[in-house]
Amino acid sequence: IGVVGAGQMGTGIAIVGAKVAGLEVKCVDLNESALENSNKFVKNWLEKEEGKGRLTADEKYDVLNKMSFSTRLEELDQTDFVVEAIIENFDIKKSIFEKLDKIVPEDAILASNTSSLSITKLASTVPDRAD
Repeated sequence: IGVVGAGQMGTGIAIVGAKVAGLEVKCVDLNESALENSNKFVKNWLEKEEGKGRLTADEKYDVLNKMSFSTRLEELDQTDFVVEAIIENFDIKKSIFEKLDKIVPEDAILASNTSSLSITKLASTVPDRAD
């Protein structure tokens, strides 16, 4: 899966994808500092989980190996499910969805983690995927 946005929500979604679902996760953010912070958070969180006996060293490394971080949306070109978890700004989300629509496969699912914007309005930005 792909996660666009390496803030708190995006990082949490990426962890669930890799740890709970066992999926390969590509976390993308245009801000390199956000990616570095996300990567550090994941590593620290996994260390704590290992220290509490909630996962083994092998499980920790398995999760880390399932996760990758990038500043390039183009790296999602083979991804069949992408969730955006960026700032609650319609114009920015619209721009991301329009870019993703050109990058990901035709049958890929685009999802949003929005909590305050209209999903219907957001879906209308990529009408061929809104069915």
